[in-house]
Amino acid sequence: IPVFYIELRSRANPLSLLSKNLDKLPKKVGLVTTVQHIHFLKKLKKFLEERKFEVFIGKAKGMAKYDGQVLGCSFSCAESIAEKVDCFVYIGSGNFHPLGVALATGKKTFAFDTEMNEVRDMDFFKEKIQRQRFAKIARARDAKTFGIIICEKRGQRRKNLALRLKKKIEKHGKKAYLLCLDEISPEALFSFRKLDVIVNTACPRVTIDDAARYRQPMLTPVELEIALGERKFEDYEMDEM
Repeated sequence: IPVFYIELRSRANPLSLLSKNLDKLPKKVGLVTTVQHIHFLKKLKKFLEERKFEVFIGKAKGMAKYDGQVLGCSFSCAESIAEKVDCFVYIGSGNFHPLGVALATGKKTFAFDTEMNEVRDMDFFKEKIQRQRFAKIARARDAKTFGIIICEKRGQRRKNLALRLKKKIEKHGKKAYLLCLDEISPEALFSFRKLDVIVNTACPRVTIDDAARYRQPMLTPVELEIALGERKFEDYEMDEM
């Protein structure tokens, strides 16, 4: 079935919200947003620079089409400028994308929510997620059997990564099985409920945002390396597509 992706642009101008909250921002700012608000970035950059802020917008690469654009599982625009900025300003709605920016870069991130007309510091949400992830990793350390998901959806199939992870697990004397799924859900994994841990090589946000839906700990590839003792907790980073 042909699928058409149509880009829509928001009419909610974030300038007023930004102007009322300048006191929250340090002087070196990175601007990020989703495709719905991408047309505002240049205006916001100019507005901030006129008020003596140093503003950075990361170049598009990977799956991002526009400079400054972030996706749910790709934050390359933010990561490319992370060392230059003291914080990120995300323009848009919800916590999904700004939380990803905060986790991927380790930088303070403010969500300027144009729908709720409020500003949220993502530190609380980031620390909450990190505690949850470390708890999942700790549970997985004594696991004996692992299921590794290979998703058949376009753009999410990372078969070679799954094969490498299988070898890693087996190297540690544990059992690993490849699970080919089109849809990742608790129902799809019900038949594999006797496995101790699930490792997801598809969209990492399924692992992070839907963790409470699954009986077993579900890990990203990076988290698996920590559970196996091949990476330190301090070296935790976001999995990205």
